[in-house]
Amino acid sequence: MADGIPKAEIFAVFSDRVSQLSTDLAMSVADSMRGRAQRDWYIPKGWRGEDRDLLDIPQLHMPDFDRDLINRRYGQCVTETPKGTSGDIIALKLQMEYLAAEERAIRLRHATPVRCIIHGGVRRNGHMQSRVFPMVVSQVANAIRQGAGG
Repeated sequence: MADGIPKAEIFAVFSDRVSQLSTDLAMSVADSMRGRAQRDWYIPKGWRGEDRDLLDIPQLHMPDFDRDLINRRYGQCVTETPKGTSGDIIALKLQMEYLAAEERAIRLRHATPVRCIIHGGVRRNGHMQSRVFPMVVSQVANAIRQGAGG
């Protein structure tokens, strides 16, 4: 993909999340660790306000974790001609995964115990009935083999 045309960019939703974490959260944690203040319960800026319903599960990712534009650009890099570059794939995937990981962590923190138990049980059951984990091991082995030239 080195001969592709660059299509990636740093999306605002990603840079805003990193900025909020590096300023709001970092200072709050630093002050609390020094005994200067009680640590605040971190909530993204888009989740604050009386008009925000934290129980609106389907829309909980909006606007702070909205990855639609990044996902579309990723799709363009691999399906359209001319294709994007390897750097595009890496940069877009990093942005998507970083946002998704933070969203999962915050959703889990705000979930009720019943929701967590049900979600965890269904997920574990799904993993037991599939070949997910053997496929992960196979994928790692394939990457090692391909990297060695064979």
